[in-house]
Amino acid sequence: LMSVVGWRLFWMTFVSREDPNISCDVALTESEWKTAWFLINRKKIKEGKIKKSPPEQVPPLREAIRWIAGCGGFLGRKGDKEPGLTTFWRGWHEVLIGVEMYEMLN
Repeated sequence: LMSVVGWRLFWMTFVSREDPNISCDVALTESEWKTAWFLINRKKIKEGKIKKSPPEQVPPLREAIRWIAGCGGFLGRKGDKEPGLTTFWRGWHEVLIGVEMYEMLN
């Protein structure tokens, strides 16, 4: 089972690097990318800096991957490269917990 999950995560990071502008709905469900958006922007939402609604358009896969990796500790600074699999895995774990809650509330 872990091999299948690991393959999916590796595949998503590979595709996002090969074609960064591809829509994220090829690899993620709507609940997954919206949960990642909420998690990465929760501080700004609490402070009232942005609205509580996620983007209407489906984001590119590269952007969604960076949101998920951000939940796992990826900082995304100017000199940083693309997130690695370990950071992405940590973020993926956080997102999956959030997805369960997001789907129960919607």
